[in-house]
Amino acid sequence: MHILIILFCLIVKTGAVLEKTATPPMGYSTWNTYGMMVNESIVLQIAQAMVRLDLPKLGYQYLIVDEPCFLGRDSNGVLLADPVRFPNGMFMLASYLHSLGLKFGLYTDAGPTTCGGCIGSYGYEYLDMLTFAIWGVDYVKVDYCSSTDTYTASTYLKFRDAIMSTNRSMVLSIISWGLDSPWLWGRNVGNSWRIAFDIRPEWQSILSILDQSVGLEKYSGPGGWNDLDMLEVGNTPLTFGESQSHFVLWSILNSPLLLGNDLDQMSSEITSLIKNREIIALNQDILGIQAKMIVSDVWAKFLSDGSLVIAFLNRGSEWLNVTIYWNQCYVLDPIRQQRYGQHYSAGIYSKILASHNIIVLRFWCQDFHFILDNIYPVSNNSLGPFNPPLISAATYISPIIVFLPFLLF
Repeated sequence: MHILIILFCLIVKTGAVLEKTATPPMGYSTWNTYGMMVNESIVLQIAQAMVRLDLPKLGYQYLIVDEPCFLGRDSNGVLLADPVRFPNGMFMLASYLHSLGLKFGLYTDAGPTTCGGCIGSYGYEYLDMLTFAIWGVDYVKVDYCSSTDTYTASTYLKFRDAIMSTNRSMVLSIISWGLDSPWLWGRNVGNSWRIAFDIRPEWQSILSILDQSVGLEKYSGPGGWNDLDMLEVGNTPLTFGESQSHFVLWSILNSPLLLGNDLDQMSSEITSLIKNREIIALNQDILGIQAKMIVSDVWAKFLSDGSLVIAFLNRGSEWLNVTIYWNQCYVLDPIRQQRYGQHYSAGIYSKILASHNIIVLRFWCQDFHFILDNIYPVSNNSLGPFNPPLISAATYISPIIVFLPFLLF
């Protein structure tokens, strides 16, 4: 205990801050595939797969152990890793991940027990964050199971202050499932905040979280992000089209991109999807503007180079015919990494969009009014075309102009 007190005093004197997340965090979280079965061997296997696939070069830098299920505490209250599951301990595991160019993430809970029934951090927030710092943790995921606090923000303030009392910058991920509207206070407390309950590898689960994100775009930006939960891309029973839509939507909505599939067993299609630089660029753009829904299931966002991204989702069971006209633009399809035109010109894009699939296009235009005023999704039903009200460019651009000063300070 005496050694820990000395370290703590030194750390308080030097001080630290939360990790600055200029863009949404990217990486891998073990929960969706491995759950409570995760161990050191599995983590090493994931790390080696990430490096083999060149994922860190694409931005996937965090490897989050969720959850480690600590065995208990020693006589000084310090967390004890399970010697069977993690025989070399957390410090050695972190050191190995760092040697590969990865960053190390750990899970804990704000309550006395975790969602898996293991020991939580309630009453030990400062000691646990100090322990995490000594181990070399870079990312802390704090769940909310078994917490009895009446105000969620005050719970996570303890973890923020505890992290800031160490000499190590760490990302703080707030997992309160949207309770007490964390988008209203999360920016001053952590780096990201979950907006809804846990995701499942089901289309309706993805849609439910997607719908709950509408209207929250104004709270997201560099340093603090709406978290739509970990990715289920590549996990059954999702189809490839559903995985693709899921990945594109989480990207344009600036959610943290945390893979959760089996990297050693994924198809070539899924591999290409998660490594698609053009889609990742929509998530990692330095302007940090979350896409806004401008018409039902149509999203738009501006990027730092002045380009405009438009995405069309077909959430239903029937095909959808999507036609887009443009003038004085050139266009990129990020999914297919295909360009339309080399210079500013007029054009048309028409495609039959399959059920649960998505189209995303990136426009460089001299005038965006034309494209925003000419978006026509057409349903394949006997009622004929679906003609949404015309959306003036000002409808979308005005909130961005208001939001920009917030991003600059």
